[in-house]
Amino acid sequence: TVQVRFETIEAANWVTNARMADNSVNTAELVDGSVTSAKILDGTIVNQDVSGTAAIAYSKLALAGSIVNADLSTAVGAIGGAWTTWTPTWTSLTIGSSTVVARYQQVGKTVNFMLKVTLNSATLGAGPITFTLPVAPNTNHPILCPATYADFGANLYQGYAIAYTGSQAYLAYVNASGLLVNVTSALPVAWGNTDIFSINGTYEAA
Repeated sequence: TVQVRFETIEAANWVTNARMADNSVNTAELVDGSVTSAKILDGTIVNQDVSGTAAIAYSKLALAGSIVNADLSTAVGAIGGAWTTWTPTWTSLTIGSSTVVARYQQVGKTVNFMLKVTLNSATLGAGPITFTLPVAPNTNHPILCPATYADFGANLYQGYAIAYTGSQAYLAYVNASGLLVNVTSALPVAWGNTDIFSINGTYEAA
């Protein structure tokens, strides 16, 4: 005796989670292109689902106008990084107990720096006064950085810190004839306590 049994199978939604063993559906059972956005629950893809070599195109990211200062690295040398200090080496100027504030930031090949010296018990020589820049410069062209020299309580003198070769920058001021002249112990004035040398500049690193 042969018994034949027929059952009606409803195709729509017949295969449910309850009818499938855990971990039984793998890549081989999926039709190419069958997993679409509509089949993925919102909020279920997490960082670990994205390959480290995914190389997601910039055009796929909604970043236009969204990057702010808080997103930038604050490491030294990064665009959002803090300035750092350096200690200039001087010629024709013995600092004594003068106050020196020397800070700079380098991003790529661009160096921004500031240098302020408030004289106190300093010794200035008769020769040109020079200081070393924080980072070796590109010497294919001269560097001119604005400088202000303050005879405290009296006059201000404008000038430049100038580097022609190497990392030495010369202090120069503009004299009454409009010429650049080296700053010395007696030029443009006899310097004393509380007088200030202030330089700010930007240049290309080597």
